[in-house]
Amino acid sequence: MGILFFLVLPLPFRIRQKICNVYYKIFANSTVKTVVAMSSAIIGMLFVDSFRRSQYTVVLHHHQKRHTGGDLYEEYENENFAHAPPEITPIEVLASRAYHQRNTYISGFILFFGVCIATIMTINKKLVKYQSLINENKKPGKTDPKGEKDSQEILDLKEQLRLKEITLQGLKKQVGNVESHYDNEINKPSATSPSQKKNE
Repeated sequence: MGILFFLVLPLPFRIRQKICNVYYKIFANSTVKTVVAMSSAIIGMLFVDSFRRSQYTVVLHHHQKRHTGGDLYEEYENENFAHAPPEITPIEVLASRAYHQRNTYISGFILFFGVCIATIMTINKKLVKYQSLINENKKPGKTDPKGEKDSQEILDLKEQLRLKEITLQGLKKQVGNVESHYDNEINKPSATSPSQKKNE
C-alpha cells in the first residue's frame, strides 16, 4: 500500500524517471522475473486454499438455542437438523477459520497490489516517455528525430522534383530547337530549283 501510494503521487519528472529506470532495470533480469512469477504462483495457491478452507458453516451458542426453541436459521434447514441440535463449533475450529480468513485477506491484497503496481508503472513509463519527447522539443535547436527524418525526406523529394523540372525545361528547349530547325529546312529554297536549272 505504501509503494502504491508513493507511485500515484504527483512526483517531479526526474524522480519519476529514475523510479521507472530502476524498476525496469530490475525486472529486465531473468532471475528476478522467475522469482516474481514463482512467488505470485505460490501466493495465488495460498489464496485459493485459504479461501476454500474458510468456507464452512459455524455453529455458535445462540444458534443452538434458537434451534431448540424452534426458530432455526435457514442455513440449517438444508442440513436436516430438525431432530437433533447442531453441535457447537469448537474454539479450535473457529481459530483455524479465522486464521484462513486472515491468510485469504493478506494473499488477496498482495496479489491485488502487485497487479496495481505493475499497472501504475506501465502508466508512469508512458508518462515519462511523452514528457521526455515534450522536453526534447522545447529545447532550442532540438527537433524530434522522426520529424527531422520526415523533413529530410521532404527536402530530398523537393530536390528530385527540381532536377526533373530542369530536365523537362531542357527537353522542351531541345524540342523547340528541333522544330524550328525543321521549319527552316522546309521553308528554305532548294539549291537545285527548276528556275536555276533553266538558266543554266
